Formats: sequence, structure tokens, C-alpha cells
Amino acid sequence: MRRIATGLAAMTCALLAIHDARALSVQLHDVQFPERRTIDVPFGARPGAPKARLGAEVAFKDGQARIEVSYERMKPAILYGGDVTCYVLWAVTRGGAAENLGELIVEDRDARYEFTTGKKSFALIVTAEPYYLVSRPSELLVFVSGPVEKKRAASEKFAFSGFAPAPKHAITDVSVIAWDDDTPLVLLQARKAVELATERGAGTHAPRLLQEARQALDGANSLSTRSPRSRNLLDLARRAVALGNEAINVTMNRLEGIELERTIAARRAEMAALEKRASEAEASADAASAEARRAAEESSRTRAQVEEARLQIAATTKEKERMAVETAALRQEKSTIEASMASLRAERAELQQGMASLSEEKTQLSGRLQEALSHVAETKESARGFIVSLPDILFDTGQSTLKPEAELTLAKLSGILLVMPDLGATIEGHTDSTGSADFNLDLSQRRALAVMEFMIRQGIVPDKMKSVGYGLERPVADNATREGRAKNRRVEIVIAESAGR
Repeated sequence: MRRIATGLAAMTCALLAIHDARALSVQLHDVQFPERRTIDVPFGARPGAPKARLGAEVAFKDGQARIEVSYERMKPAILYGGDVTCYVLWAVTRGGAAENLGELIVEDRDARYEFTTGKKSFALIVTAEPYYLVSRPSELLVFVSGPVEKKRAASEKFAFSGFAPAPKHAITDVSVIAWDDDTPLVLLQARKAVELATERGAGTHAPRLLQEARQALDGANSLSTRSPRSRNLLDLARRAVALGNEAINVTMNRLEGIELERTIAARRAEMAALEKRASEAEASADAASAEARRAAEESSRTRAQVEEARLQIAATTKEKERMAVETAALRQEKSTIEASMASLRAERAELQQGMASLSEEKTQLSGRLQEALSHVAETKESARGFIVSLPDILFDTGQSTLKPEAELTLAKLSGILLVMPDLGATIEGHTDSTGSADFNLDLSQRRALAVMEFMIRQGIVPDKMKSVGYGLERPVADNATREGRAKNRRVEIVIAESAGR
């Protein structure tokens, strides 16, 4: 199926396949894309990448960057072997955020695809991955965008090292590998996607998605023996790839959620233990304080008795010495009790500091949630909770069917909610003033419901969400301008602990 040009190349590939434990760091070029101007972005191939030509045209308009990527003589990602099935295109910012823009599909040697992002300043990279819904780029880096013409746009170098470990692969240098298999690439990709979903536990965590993926793959395999190039075979294989990827994504999110719940339970147990110790220390300190008061009273009475005895036996020097020793012993006992009280007070202060630290950690968790949401879409905090605002790129004009790029954004958002099981979401649809009020109300309700139904398919519990449409009732900008109407056409997702039905 796969052949290597020379024996020397085979030996080189085997040696390069050894995993490099050092963290990968690369120099990227952050480009400030100007409004309403198309910028040509060149790409450079990494060592061992396919000998292909890759380029992009980026046009920023109305708050969205449209990225058109074209390639010539591209080799499929499956040549890497192991768990690798596809290429993924990423937008990387100087702040270290990497946004998954979607799969760079390779079905022909030459092709052109379009992607979108809300970012205005970024670099582009292409990585080889086990499935296209990954949340971080792998160290199996294939192509990196370079600097653009200075007179066209400003760019600045920065270092990026936020890579995930490379997926398991058998070949590192695919530039010397030739592809001569007649099997459709998408069918090979489908087989690997279903295999990976099964290995990672989708049978337990996403059984329905895995079953549907297997059914689609069985149909494609059956057609491959009779009509290896039929349209039905390609459609079934693509469906198996999409369902397999979704099953892997849901499985990984649920496994992360299980681990997070364990961590939270452990933290709660630690806090309960600290509170118990603090309570016990406080009770012990109170008891010690009472004992010290009793000892002080006893000491006072004893001193009175000693003084009386001293007056009674003033003539006996030996007795006077005995009484002096007894008084010193009482003073030492009082000093010991006071030192014990000080130690108990210090322990109590330490426990209170630990409780304050745990409270601060909870605040930091909330901050990390807002940061994770802001990487998906524009997010702000309000009295109702975190409000994630999705612009009108989710749907075609007057329609309520989600676009593919909208599904990718919502899949990322669903992944965040899956690892935060105490949170819920209220999905609110809004429109501009174009058309009648009744039409806009119905359209906003259908769009909000479409978003909620997609998130349910990602594994979000239905009881944790509700959808509502407000039509044109709640504008955030002036409907008299095109820019204002674009801002009013939106879907807002309010995330809070009290949200849900």
C-alpha cells in the first residue's frame, strides 16, 4: 500500500519516528489583517512534511476573517500511519491561544477550502491529528505561515509552544513516501476514526454515536467491493468520519468531566476536614482558656495559703524554702498553659488561612471558566452569569440551519460545559428589524432551538438548558445602519449555575 523511494529513506524514517521528549517551540508571524483588504499569506513546510505548495488569502470584513486555503500536490495525512487520520488548520495568537478552524480535507492533490474566525490578528499553522475536533494542536506540525508584504499588512514574530503531544505515528518524513492505494482516502479515514473511537471508550461514553458511525462504515465497506467510486460510498464514509470524530470528542469531554468531579470531591473533602480541625482547635482553645483561668484562681488561692503558712511558721527556715519552691512550680505550670494556648491560637490561624486559600481557588476556577469561554467567542460577565455572544455567522440569511463552522464553535462550547456539570445554559435568539415582528420572533425561536438541539447531541443534559427567542425586541445597536443590524442578529448563551429548565 505504501512504498518508500529508497532503502536509505526507509532507515531515516525509522530513526526519526523515535519520540522527541523535548517540548516543541516554533517562531510564528502574527499578522494584523486590515479591514476590507485581501492579504496573501505564504506557508512554509516543516521538515518531513509533504512536498506540496500551500497558500492562503485572508480578507477581514464586518468582524470576521475569511480564510481561503489552497494547495497543490498535497499528500494525505494517513501516510503518517499510527493514529493519524487528518490535517487541522489553526489560528494562533501572540497570547498563546490556538483556535481549531476545521479539517483541511485532502481528497485530491489540488484543492481550495474556506474557513472563518472572529480573530483579527493571528498566524496560521497546519498539524496532523488523530481526529479533527482536537482542542490543542499536536507537535506533529506540517506547515507554518510566514510573514506577509510589509506594505500590505503589519506582522510581528512571536514564539509559540502550546502544543499537545504528537499522536502515535509510524512515519515522520512523508516527503519521500508515495501513495498508490486505490481505496478512497475518506474510507480509510472513516475506518481509523471508528477504530480510535472504540479504543478510547466511546462504547461506554457515546454508544449511540459510535453505533451510528459503525453502521455508516459498514455500508461504505460493503459498497467498496461493488462500487468503489460511487457517490453513496463517499457520503457514507464522510458520515462515519464525522460521527466517529464526534464520538471521540464527547468521550474525551466526559472523561475530563469525570476527572474534574473527582478533583472537586477531593477538594471538598479536604475543606470539610479543615473545617472539622478548625472547629476542634477552637473547642480545644476554649477548654484550655477555661483551664488556665481555673489554674490562675487556684494559683491565687495557693499564694494566699502560702503567705498564711509563712506567717504561721515564720521561724522555720526550712518550711519557708519549701513554700518558695512550690510557688515557683505553680508559676512554671501557668507559663506552660499560656504557651499551649498560644500554640492553639497559631494552629487556628493557619487553618483559617487554608480555608481562605480554598475560597480564592474557587474564584480562580471561575476566572479560568471565563477565559476558556472567551477563546470560543466574545464573553462578558453579568448578574445573570457569563454571556457568550455568537454573531450572525451561525446561519444563512432568514434560515435556522447551523453552518458547519458554527457547529465547530458550538462543539467547543459544549466541551467546556461538559467538564462543568453544575452549569446550565439559556440560549437566546435575536434578530434585526428587517421584516415583520412575527417573522423575526419565529426565526429567533427556531435559531435558539437549533443551537440547543445541537448542544444536546454533543452530550449536554437537556434539563440543563432552555431556549427562547426575542425577535427584534432587544437590539444592542442601531438598526438604521448595516453594522448595527449585523450586531443585532445574534445568539446569546447565558451560562450560570441556576440556568436550566
